[in-house]
Amino acid sequence: MAIRQHILPRFLLKGFASRTNKNKVYAWVYQKDGRCYEPNIINIAVGRKFYGEDGEGTADGKITDFEGQFAPLLDQMRYLKHGEEVDRSEAAEFVSHMEIRTKHIRDSFLKPVKIMANEFGQIISNLEGVNLALSDDPHLKNKFQKLPAYQKKAILAASKKFFATVEAATPQMVKQGHVQSLSKTVAPEWRVQRYCKFFWYVCHTEQNLILGDVGIIWEVSDNRKFVSITFKADTINNIFLPISSNKMLVGTTLPQAPGVNVTAINLQVARMSREYFVASAKSQNMAELVRQIGQKSELLSEKEARELVRNKLKR
Repeated sequence: MAIRQHILPRFLLKGFASRTNKNKVYAWVYQKDGRCYEPNIINIAVGRKFYGEDGEGTADGKITDFEGQFAPLLDQMRYLKHGEEVDRSEAAEFVSHMEIRTKHIRDSFLKPVKIMANEFGQIISNLEGVNLALSDDPHLKNKFQKLPAYQKKAILAASKKFFATVEAATPQMVKQGHVQSLSKTVAPEWRVQRYCKFFWYVCHTEQNLILGDVGIIWEVSDNRKFVSITFKADTINNIFLPISSNKMLVGTTLPQAPGVNVTAINLQVARMSREYFVASAKSQNMAELVRQIGQKSELLSEKEARELVRNKLKR
């Protein structure tokens, strides 16, 4: 098993090559902190044992097998003419996989869970919060209220310590859950079936596209307009996955290839990416997008996550 594992596959990254030198492929990376550099793609979107440790729990083997299957198919897509249709089942399976493999999706759940554990800990650390937490169980609440002060103090201290432990353990728990999910399937069947209902096309663009750490973005029918993660209840209109600097894989409900507004798509890709995006060129337009990185990357804001906990306790 490889120790350094690609979060975005190299066969996707190579579509954003800025230059090649024999078998080495380079691309520009624009980071949220303002840095811009041109590394070999073997050093882009890499995590140490991101898909698990050695042994039965790792998803790396399944992902490697999947990449071996889809690398040549993506190469074929890049040779298609503008508006040419792509096999639905192949596109649906690839997009289903890309949707669930990234660090972006893992971190999208990690941050809210940590915040909620922290909020629980803060609430349970005082008498008012305990009474709120026990409001649905009058019997237990009454028993707690009758305890002597020293026992209440001990319970509050223990509760606060417990949730601090949960908060500290959250990164590993979320990683294990993600890896276990991927080890079961690298392309969930319900997602594949959902995306098989779309028409799939390769659309060419005159302007340069960027590839964000988000991978794919979805256009939905509600007031969010664009999202980086979808759920079963979402109504999806279009799906956008840049596959090279001037080609986009598009899934749509329409029986013809839609127009691609590159400026709008690049803006949304940057806003939904957490840490960086990749491009084939160094330019002022790309540099200006750096300021947008992370603007819409969170599944829940900190305020929403904390309110979710408090509202749950108030019920």
